[in-house]
Amino acid sequence: MTHTLDNGTLKITVDEHGAELKSLVKGDTDFICSGTEFWKYSSPILFPIVGKLKDDTFRFGGKNYSLPSHGFGRLSDFVCVDENPLTFKLTFSDDTLKNYPFKFALTVTYTLDENQLKINWRVENLDDKTIYFSIGAHPALTVPFDGGNFDDYQLEFDQSENSARIPLTGGLLSDERIPTIDGKILKLNYDLFKGDALIFDNLKSSEITIRRDKKSVTLKAEGFPFWGIWTKVGAPFVCLEPWHGHADFANFDGDLTEKDGIVALEVGKIFTSGYSIIVDA
Repeated sequence: MTHTLDNGTLKITVDEHGAELKSLVKGDTDFICSGTEFWKYSSPILFPIVGKLKDDTFRFGGKNYSLPSHGFGRLSDFVCVDENPLTFKLTFSDDTLKNYPFKFALTVTYTLDENQLKINWRVENLDDKTIYFSIGAHPALTVPFDGGNFDDYQLEFDQSENSARIPLTGGLLSDERIPTIDGKILKLNYDLFKGDALIFDNLKSSEITIRRDKKSVTLKAEGFPFWGIWTKVGAPFVCLEPWHGHADFANFDGDLTEKDGIVALEVGKIFTSGYSIIVDA
């Protein structure tokens, strides 16, 4: 079931399945690209892992558990608990405990403020032990949104960057680095993504803007240690992905408590994070 929210400037649609943002409309343009031949998702929530596990497996408490890439959040039915702001909740169950041995509640809230969509995540530890998780965003932002072709657009970073990406092989990270961003501008072209997503662990920026001429869409995400940028060759979108966590390194031994970027949340504690999409088009 889908739910809508409209403030007169922006209108969004969110599906209870995955609490997934399906559309973000301003005027006649939908700035979220949904359900194309290139990708069946539009803006999945990555939880309780980001990316791929080595052998799709992690180890905790002496036992092995299996999770698909990006976890089960995007595959789960949330409950809508409020219509304005649109709020969705996913709570642990017997099924989740089979593959993820932690008791949690994940709440996702969508709020509209003029030309800005704010997305907030709240993870609550309902267990009697520390829980371990990652969480991330994966919105497919429409490109082109103002005419022209994909390579007429560019990414603009709010800080000058001198950043190298971490290559992916078979969905796992390597120890190499490939210089990718020098300055505040990265021109979009499909050749950038022939080797899969661009993954960074050292960006200074908290805002990335997709721009052509004077019209733009900005993703603002403060306090995220990792970013992914991704599309497929020929696809009419680019994903800007702030993450708390990332795919396993190829040489990782699988101990979840030692996983790079993992969030450790103590008993009774609450983790909050989120991001915004600002439409100036």
